[in-house]
Amino acid sequence: MKTFRWSFFVVVVLLLAAAVWSAWSPSRPQVVSSSPSTRSEVVEPLREAKSNEQRLSETTGVLSQAKTKPAVGIPSKRAARVGAQWLYDVSISRTLTLGADSEKQGDITLNVAGLLNLTVANVEEGMIHLHAVMDNVRFGGESSGGTQADPDVIRALEKAIEVPFFVTIDTTGRVEAVHFRTGTDEMARGLLKSVVTTGQMVLPTAAGISSWEVEETDSTGDYRARYQVDADGKRLQKTKLSYVRLATAAGLVDSGAGVMRMDTITFRGMYEPRSDGWPETINESEELTLASSSKLPALKTRGQARWSLVSTGNNPALVDTFQREWSLLETAELAKIEGVTATDKQHDLALVGGEPLAVMLGSLAALPADETADAERAGLMVRASAALRLEPKEATRVGAEIRNNAAAPHVGTLLGALGGANTPEAQQTLADLLKDTNLPAQVRADAAAHLGQSTLTDKAHVETLWDGVQDPDLDVHSQSLLALGASAQGLKTEHPEVAKSVTEKLMEYFATATTDEDRVLTLQALGNTGDAAMVPTLESAIVWPNEVVRAAAVMAFRFVQHPAAEPWITTVMVHDESNLVQKAAMAAGIFRPFSAMAMALEAVLKQDPAADVRHAALQTLAAQLPNAVVVLPAITWVAENDADEEIRLAAAQILEGAAGL
Repeated sequence: MKTFRWSFFVVVVLLLAAAVWSAWSPSRPQVVSSSPSTRSEVVEPLREAKSNEQRLSETTGVLSQAKTKPAVGIPSKRAARVGAQWLYDVSISRTLTLGADSEKQGDITLNVAGLLNLTVANVEEGMIHLHAVMDNVRFGGESSGGTQADPDVIRALEKAIEVPFFVTIDTTGRVEAVHFRTGTDEMARGLLKSVVTTGQMVLPTAAGISSWEVEETDSTGDYRARYQVDADGKRLQKTKLSYVRLATAAGLVDSGAGVMRMDTITFRGMYEPRSDGWPETINESEELTLASSSKLPALKTRGQARWSLVSTGNNPALVDTFQREWSLLETAELAKIEGVTATDKQHDLALVGGEPLAVMLGSLAALPADETADAERAGLMVRASAALRLEPKEATRVGAEIRNNAAAPHVGTLLGALGGANTPEAQQTLADLLKDTNLPAQVRADAAAHLGQSTLTDKAHVETLWDGVQDPDLDVHSQSLLALGASAQGLKTEHPEVAKSVTEKLMEYFATATTDEDRVLTLQALGNTGDAAMVPTLESAIVWPNEVVRAAAVMAFRFVQHPAAEPWITTVMVHDESNLVQKAAMAAGIFRPFSAMAMALEAVLKQDPAADVRHAALQTLAAQLPNAVVVLPAITWVAENDADEEIRLAAAQILEGAAGL
């Protein structure tokens, strides 16, 4: 039986598959729209926690709740007596496949099981800090070719997983943060975060609520979830509605931003809460497909999770340990790919494997240009990004390679490596390539796109992008304009005044634009900023005579955290005279709480004269399944009453497929 060293099997294969999109950008990146309402970390215990009532007013808390029928036996909060202890038998399995079913590159399966002991260490307003430790850990990793992990490496990882850590949840059960002792193995961190987030059973905030939506976080990213009380009033069903943001090596990015998007989500969770609010059992099954707008292969994950309560008890020895050990802990981001961060030298070294950058560049140049080499090309790109982080000055070598081979098929991969490196030197190289008018316009446009997707460290690059906006070439002009909005998002932390000025200048640019094409591009760029200050501009654009401008305006609302966003989206969805704009509103509504969109979608289904618009609304509703109580009555109405036979048939087929829900 073949064995492998853990660093190369997981860091180079498993994490490589998850990190590919964070470093790659296609020749025509999609619009990047970033929401400012990402989950805040719990950074000071006993000081900065927020109450449930405060969280209800935030988009990262409970999004909606419905009292459509009484829920029996479902508590509204978890018991939080210090010292209380719950012991669970936990098993998790995940299989990753790179490539579609017809062209998959092989499967990688990871399994972890053991006994998870959770003890309430400290309690504060709205927060429960749990001491957590896994015992009797059993880990396994295997590829479809039969290659298994090195036994010595497995034993070392199992030992690392058994190191105690802490989990912070709110009183409804939503995981807020995970805290590890300094020096905890990064792969162990990643696996433990996956274990903890599968145990996320979020209760309603009051009695008598039968369904509710929340935003949660797991190792894949931030997602919207709907809970539904089962018919017996004793169990909960959970569905993931959509991923709002996805985890990459560079951090969280909005789903659909740049090259990566969540293509399919199939998730079914069943939870049996006890009277104390803690789960008796958890059963989850999930299948996700991450797709790329470039020619990179898809990444599919299939997972199962099982929790079963073994015993309860009391351990006074662990009371107050969270506060006592706080100075020894590091708070980990829930949605972060451990082991491939831009500042992690250890894993960059593992990715590079001692191979010089020059050899990687030669290998890239030698690859065939067709899609048969896509997987190898993607791997070399990620490894080249790691090499550029280890030796930042080598960015000039890559710039020279691009200039000397500007028409070669691997130039796009080289630009992706620079973008993935995300170092000041790589950004400067991209800026220089954008300014080099001797290069083909396509290369300069792609350089602008990658520069915009980087976390800019030099304010001068903003001016370089503005210069690109003035370029006579349409591609360079367009990509520079879109990149400006994306750059504003990255500048918010270090240079908030520059980010604000980008939004203001884009609003001025829209006001002075002379063509609808430029107005559309500017609206897309404004959407990239994620800045609520643009709402007045969007409100003027959403009533523009040109339907394409209106469609761009309503799409730009999808991530804006402003009271006007949802009313505008629903109003346009129901009342705009253009089918194109109505469909754009439906697409924007996917990223908003479903409860805010439900009435508008039902109105379109029952009243809109255009069959294609009603069909789009039907598909949008069907995507919410298996939220049967909320969705099925409207779909049933369509199956029985719609004037179009094809739509009635489509609704009937949806109902047939949902018969087991």
